[in-house]
Amino acid sequence: MKPKPPSGPFTIISVDDDPSVYSFLLFAQQKVFPQAQVHAFQTTHQLTEHMLSGSRPKSHLLLLDLHLPTRTDGLRLLKQFRNDPRLRLVPIVVLSASDEKADVEAVYDLGGSAFMQKPQTIDEWVHMVSVLKAYWYDTVTLLNK
Repeated sequence: MKPKPPSGPFTIISVDDDPSVYSFLLFAQQKVFPQAQVHAFQTTHQLTEHMLSGSRPKSHLLLLDLHLPTRTDGLRLLKQFRNDPRLRLVPIVVLSASDEKADVEAVYDLGGSAFMQKPQTIDEWVHMVSVLKAYWYDTVTLLNK
């Protein structure tokens, strides 16, 4: 039996210090995942403030750049969110240009839901967003659906 999609929009929150990432993500989302709304932040401070405020939109999925601007920033944020009872169950997909085994292990050790290589072309972005949709929207059951 297929899980029921959320009744409202599917909210994706992205944090990446590269502003072009939001442009690529938004283009791909509009093309293959129109049910989603994307909210983007460029700093860990902006994201943390947003996620911990009472007025934040419900998040179905968080896309987290590993290097914000350093590896320790992304890992620190992942650890902080996993230790916060309000955020510990939000799926966190870490995107990184890195394919280092130590980075992948660190992400999973800290409770990351998935680790994906950051797309390099617009076609790769479209493919990645379609994979995210197929898994996180069409397939799995999330607590906040």
